[in-house]
Amino acid sequence: YAENMQYMATVRDGSEQGDLVNGYWTNQVIASEVGSNEITPLHFSLYSQNAPDFTSENDQIESAINQVGDAISNKGIWVIDRGGDRACLFKALLDKQRDFIIRMVGVRDVNHNNTLARSLWLAYIKRWCIEETIRFIKQTYDLENVRLLKYTRLQNMMALLLAVFYFISVILDQSQKLTIMAGYIIKSAKRVFGVPDFKFYALGDGLYNIFSRHPGKPKAYKQRKESQLTFGFT
Repeated sequence: YAENMQYMATVRDGSEQGDLVNGYWTNQVIASEVGSNEITPLHFSLYSQNAPDFTSENDQIESAINQVGDAISNKGIWVIDRGGDRACLFKALLDKQRDFIIRMVGVRDVNHNNTLARSLWLAYIKRWCIEETIRFIKQTYDLENVRLLKYTRLQNMMALLLAVFYFISVILDQSQKLTIMAGYIIKSAKRVFGVPDFKFYALGDGLYNIFSRHPGKPKAYKQRKESQLTFGFT
């Protein structure tokens, strides 16, 4: 319902029967692996077709793929829903020799080597984990309710959100101390039925409960023993 947010455009609302509403488009690139519950956010961006630097949606998608693909030296398989069934995206992926799985629209057929069919199907099914991750980001961080008037600030907000979610999904599992801290955070979520495989809702609820009890900003400080790191709130 905002009227003064810069370069607001018309978008299709996926949560409201596909209605056309005011808003912004976003791109997310999230890495995952078949047989694992771990995810790694790699790229979050926001754009508007009304912005002066906008070229096309295809250009935005291709730019995100190239930015990540070049950084990871073409590792992995790109998995995109049928919205990616576009000749220009096929060409961009093939030109850079990137492996990909794209769901095709119903009027198309494709022939493929049957020996790879099962592994490709499992990789595509894994895409639902990515869909759940995007849904989590929108709900837990109230992404669609952010009030920033300037277009650049909205784009910066997406970069900050990427850093926050990277901390929760990757950094918290990299050391014993942070893993213990994550356990306390999940405990603070007070989940009656336990924590499901997709643990990020519990982490989000736990952080919300902690910061609600201790308003202000967290401040890290060291005690006398150098090996101990605790958190205080000011």
